[in-house]
Amino acid sequence: MSSVFLPGLGQIRNDKIWKAGLIWGGFAGLIGGAIYFHNRYMEIGKIEKIPKRSSYDRAWRNGLCVGIFFWYILNVLDAYVDAHMTTYDISKKLGPSKLPGTEKEMTLKKKYKERKKRMKKLNKKKNKKNKNVRKRKKRKRKK
Repeated sequence: MSSVFLPGLGQIRNDKIWKAGLIWGGFAGLIGGAIYFHNRYMEIGKIEKIPKRSSYDRAWRNGLCVGIFFWYILNVLDAYVDAHMTTYDISKKLGPSKLPGTEKEMTLKKKYKERKKRMKKLNKKKNKKNKNVRKRKKRKRKK
């Protein structure tokens, strides 16, 4: 949260000094551009002595001010995410040992095969019983 108070300080605390340089360079460019276009905007108004000034310079100045705001937010978010990612474990053990759902599918396949085998056994028993019943009926008819 150091970057909230001083842009780039969070990056320095996270040992990413090169990012702090980028943050400061970005702010320098955006603020310098905003100041440049503000001065041009004000000078044109003094020279022309007309209340209506250059809309081009005003638009650039306002756009750069919005850019400063978003650069500040990006700075804070980068420092925050980087601080949390320093403690993130990136070892090879984190990879999936089995693909999601495969274990469940395998158990379902096994259960299905087991059930199929049981059903075959039951059907064989039923068929044997039916054969026996048929034989008995045939014997009774013959008598």
